[in-house]
Amino acid sequence: MMSELKDLDSVTKKLQAESTTMSDARSLFDAVIRKFPALAKYLQFDSKIVHSKEFERAVVKAQRGEPLTDVDQQYIQHFKNFVEVEEDEEPDVSFADTVLSSSRKRAKSGYSCDWVPATSNLCERSFSVAKNIKSPQRNRLLPMHLEALMFLKVNACFWNENLVSKL
Repeated sequence: MMSELKDLDSVTKKLQAESTTMSDARSLFDAVIRKFPALAKYLQFDSKIVHSKEFERAVVKAQRGEPLTDVDQQYIQHFKNFVEVEEDEEPDVSFADTVLSSSRKRAKSGYSCDWVPATSNLCERSFSVAKNIKSPQRNRLLPMHLEALMFLKVNACFWNENLVSKL
């Protein structure tokens, strides 16, 4: 039981990584379905949670270098002729990394869809940051100041008090 929970935990963590593509997410979901068939109804390609099944199918095919149908090409036509960048593999051995190591060998498809986020966690984190900044104590905060504070908070890794004191 603990090893199964550890496997699921590795998948949830990998899904939250910024480098996770839609193809990676689909590979992880498919592996979880194989290991835990009871979750198929929630994680299958055609489950209710998938907003645009056709778009997801086209992006995943492009990221994997699989042949695209005319319909697939229509869904991702705006991604045509972008330059693709190959990602370096990380030497982790979790369940999620094992699944992704075999699925990341992508061929060039002529479409660059790797930057399409697999999940909305980055957006959700931004709203959480905004909620923490625009608290009831700061209810009169101007939108311009909220934007500046959010920018500083999100980019905190690029500055510190020593740099600010020099300005």
